[in-house]
Amino acid sequence: MSSSQNAGQVQDQQQMQRVFPYNATVDFDPPKDGNCQFAAIAYHLNSSSICSGATHHTVRAKVVDFLSRNPYTSDEATHLCNFVTNVKGNGREWSSYLETMKSDHIFGDHITLYAATKVFGVHFIVLSSAGADATVFVSEKSVSQCIEDSHIMVLGHLAETDIELTKEHYVCLSLSSDDIRSAMQCLLQRQTNTTVNVESNSTQEPGTSDQCAGTVNTGGPPPCPTQEPGTSDQCAGTVNTGGPPPCPTQESGTSV
Repeated sequence: MSSSQNAGQVQDQQQMQRVFPYNATVDFDPPKDGNCQFAAIAYHLNSSSICSGATHHTVRAKVVDFLSRNPYTSDEATHLCNFVTNVKGNGREWSSYLETMKSDHIFGDHITLYAATKVFGVHFIVLSSAGADATVFVSEKSVSQCIEDSHIMVLGHLAETDIELTKEHYVCLSLSSDDIRSAMQCLLQRQTNTTVNVESNSTQEPGTSDQCAGTVNTGGPPPCPTQEPGTSDQCAGTVNTGGPPPCPTQESGTSV
């Protein structure tokens, strides 16, 4: 690598560290080649010794295999094809989605992130360059059940709306234990506030954020990955706040 390329990488990394909340540090910036989500997950799996020898190839293969064998949400009520952009029905088009996702350089999405939590038994805090309000927690369990869990992994998502940084890119982040706890407490507070607002008929709009980080799905399916922040679309009844969308198993007023 030339000195100019190395200097460019250092500059990009320094810029990224300024956009993520909670004093996050960029541990690993995968190549921007369409494999970044899977490469970022693999890095965390190796670092934590949960799955030594993991690569973006093996993570992708296991995730797609899981989705092919488990095409419905956990309650078996909804086919996952309903959460894929521009996919209707649950037959040939779902197979086409899986066949495409098997290929190298195909970007991972909210569905593959959801599947990774199931395959590897981990939880993700996803911090966004769009700001703390776009923080997402991805897990089979609730936020309150995971506050002290050691299998929390932190990803950074460079939102497509960030004009100064590469669009739709995942990186590996690290947080101190205190910052992880702060992020989880804010997510828990956000979840609690949403529940209180619903029960008390508060005037707070569904899908909006408050001073504490954390997006919460209020009952509809997750937004499409390319949705512009603050807008609704044909495949979602919720509002995208700029970060990676929630996952398909999210229930009303809960984190996933």
